[in-house]
Amino acid sequence: MSLSFLKALGLTEIADAYAQKRVAPELQADDYAGAALFVMDFPPLPGPPVDPNEKPTTFVLIAGVLNNLTLDQIKVKDAGGLNFIRSGKRDADNPFFTLLFENKDWKLPCDVVLQVGENERTVRVNAPYFVATGVPMEPFARPEDFPRDKATTAIDKAALEGVNPLTLHEVKEDGKPAFAWFRYYPTQDKTGADNPNAVDLADLPPANEFDVGYVVRYVTSPKAQKCVLRLNSEGFSTTAIETIYLNGQKIYDDILSPRHLKSKDEVEVELKEGLNVMTARVGHTSWQWGTSFDFQGEDLKY
Repeated sequence: MSLSFLKALGLTEIADAYAQKRVAPELQADDYAGAALFVMDFPPLPGPPVDPNEKPTTFVLIAGVLNNLTLDQIKVKDAGGLNFIRSGKRDADNPFFTLLFENKDWKLPCDVVLQVGENERTVRVNAPYFVATGVPMEPFARPEDFPRDKATTAIDKAALEGVNPLTLHEVKEDGKPAFAWFRYYPTQDKTGADNPNAVDLADLPPANEFDVGYVVRYVTSPKAQKCVLRLNSEGFSTTAIETIYLNGQKIYDDILSPRHLKSKDEVEVELKEGLNVMTARVGHTSWQWGTSFDFQGEDLKY
């Protein structure tokens, strides 16, 4: 990043000197072959599932940027249980490319192994969250002043009634969908270590300060069991004001932040046999908007 800033400022001599001192020789050359790869988040196609027991076909988009490679040099060595559909680029000169996979059986998480030129790259595809963002709140001075009464929406009401909130995507307000659900595949906690349970709501627009977002995750348990739900505010500046519903019951309502009383928490919950639906409303105060939901139980599937 420092090198990029120096070059952008036109300080070529300083940039060269910095590179010689700080940057490995193999990274100084711009003629090496490689590709950056990541799972891209995009809206579900054609829409979120109304009946989660049907587990309809979903899609996974792995994106990347090529450096001195052509698209035909990217080979899918192991699709990890997914069905590879196609690869593509916006145009011949654009280094950005995508690989589209069909997730028919929801075999997640899985590892997709790609042959990139002479090297291999493994991309972990985690089970998705469903996220809706953009419920605006008026500014409030302290996390304790979060206007919970104003934050309550049809999603909260549905969650308390045991209704799957994903069925609300057809609710209309002023002729437009009331809630646009995005399928979010966790790839990493951008402010810490990799975490397959972390979700960064700021990844999905809009991410205005004081907005409220919603997170839905399916948890399938082979039996009725008690387990622990571990919660964490992901990031050094996150203030996550979390209200969590599970199978029609409110199970949590508190503030998590490194700048507040606690940054993480645990709550004991009871899962029923079969499908469990967790819905979380997450308010925040600033630019960071990351959190994680980690169920600690036996043989759970997402």
